[in-house]
Amino acid sequence: MHSELRVRRYTLWKRYILEGDTYSEVITELADEYEVTEDTIRNDLTTMEEWLPKLYRAREVHEASALLALQENRHRLQQMAGEAREAEALDLELRIRKELTRTLNREEELTPAVDFTPEQDRMGALLEEMDQS
Repeated sequence: MHSELRVRRYTLWKRYILEGDTYSEVITELADEYEVTEDTIRNDLTTMEEWLPKLYRAREVHEASALLALQENRHRLQQMAGEAREAEALDLELRIRKELTRTLNREEELTPAVDFTPEQDRMGALLEEMDQS
């Protein structure tokens, strides 16, 4: 995966999956930012399951893996829901729990896409991938 493509896809993943930006917002803004068509961004979204493991293995973007970030987000949402319940802010707790459910659904979607092979095996696969590019 070329570096500009990798950065664009990482930004897409981060904004849409982690930050929860809207579909239309992400499509429009990233197409403008990276000077590509909106169809290109839509294609990136629909093929995310294919390229996300490559993005993770490349490790050129120094952030946590998709699942780790989602798990951290889920943990914090659980804390916030508990705090809202203690404060008897039930409307806030309900909104937080809905977001927690959305995060869990995203985590389930991404779990099959993440490669859990040992680091040595990932490095070998990365080198092979680079040779083929």
